[in-house]
Amino acid sequence: MNPQEFAELVPFLIAEKLEDSSTPVPLVGGEIHESNPAWTFRTGPVLTLALILPRSNELRLTCGLAIDVPYSAELFRFVNYLNHKQLVFGRAFLVDNLDPTIAAVLTQEIVYGDGVSWDYPPSIQNLLRIIGTLSGQASRLGPEIASRFQAKPFSDADAALLLGMG
Repeated sequence: MNPQEFAELVPFLIAEKLEDSSTPVPLVGGEIHESNPAWTFRTGPVLTLALILPRSNELRLTCGLAIDVPYSAELFRFVNYLNHKQLVFGRAFLVDNLDPTIAAVLTQEIVYGDGVSWDYPPSIQNLLRIIGTLSGQASRLGPEIASRFQAKPFSDADAALLLGMG
């Protein structure tokens, strides 16, 4: 699938086929969106960014599980535990912003459009499964992290941070 077809398919799958998610909203409009299409959507309290990188024909799904999380050894161990024992798709990681004592917890999965084709319906089903599983994992883990580590969920205003962090 070429990048333009991929950019048409992703928001369609989210809007029409992904249960319990909000309608995808373009992150930016105009020419910028045309050159690097990006949408945000929510599954439960978790904000997810779907970004198409046309040059490499890839979809980067970045879920913001929690923001303003105080760094601690327990947080580090928990994120490693997620990667080792919990996540089916994606990887969890910590990023800092301006304050090096505060982190954000993200998960991310990358899917290449070259392996997706309307001529092979299982590839479309697999893409939907990846998006759905990653979103479902995030909607379960986000509130747990926020509660356990006195963090907060990503707000819609934090969408640009997901773009820079992912």
